[in-house]
Amino acid sequence: MQQYGRNNFARFLYARFPDEPQRVRAALHRYKVGTSNSRWQGATVFWQINASGKACYGKVMQYNASTGKRVKEPYSHITAVHSLLKMKGRFVQCPFGSHLLPGAGTIGIVESEKTAIIASMYLPRYTWLATGGKTGISFQNGQAWAALEGKKVVLFPDADAYQTWQQHATTLQGFGISASTSALIERNRTPGQEKFDLADYLLMQPLPTEPDSRPLATTGPGHLPAGWQLEGSTLINGHGYPATWDRPATPKEAIALMGHKEPALLHLINELDLKPTAP
Repeated sequence: MQQYGRNNFARFLYARFPDEPQRVRAALHRYKVGTSNSRWQGATVFWQINASGKACYGKVMQYNASTGKRVKEPYSHITAVHSLLKMKGRFVQCPFGSHLLPGAGTIGIVESEKTAIIASMYLPRYTWLATGGKTGISFQNGQAWAALEGKKVVLFPDADAYQTWQQHATTLQGFGISASTSALIERNRTPGQEKFDLADYLLMQPLPTEPDSRPLATTGPGHLPAGWQLEGSTLINGHGYPATWDRPATPKEAIALMGHKEPALLHLINELDLKPTAP
């Protein structure tokens, strides 16, 4: 599951994050990413491993090492391990990343395996799964999502799928899963930007430092909305990503941030009964 020096997708990540080789390698190891030279040199193997640790399926895809994009010309370079090995039988697929579910907290679901891996580097508070594409694991397949029952799940659809994935969230709720849909990409895409996903957006941001979770005051002007917290000097919203990705901080949130960094300032705000002028 290594040979990352020959793996085009891995080479892209190492080049994109030249100062973070350990974090790149950790992300590749976390998702058991493999390398195949059987059909295309440096192809990537995305193993679907279920919550019990059983490998159910292996998808083989070729990437451009410079752009990190899939190779689709002169044809889409995608196949399966069992096809390469000429194995016959019925292969029951599961969401990519399912082996990380035991003991997981909040789950983030995206479309592509590439996006799940990149998101795990930027937003490690989530455990990231991928459906494997528009024709991948169906949200209607209750058995495929059974391991998520009782868990909190946030769906991060691509730019062209927001309304559809809102319906998928409702479907998951019917399976006993606390599912919601993030509008992050919907809010931040530009007109006509249909081929835009969470990975595209994250790669526009600097890779955050390792999470620094410090307690934040829960009363007074420094109180943040439910589910929000501070990591270092960054406000993290209820969806688990920096609040400023969606919009500038409100006066109340700004006071909470200043109060955390400068307790004396928060004390002065309390003493003078200074209130935010906007919610």
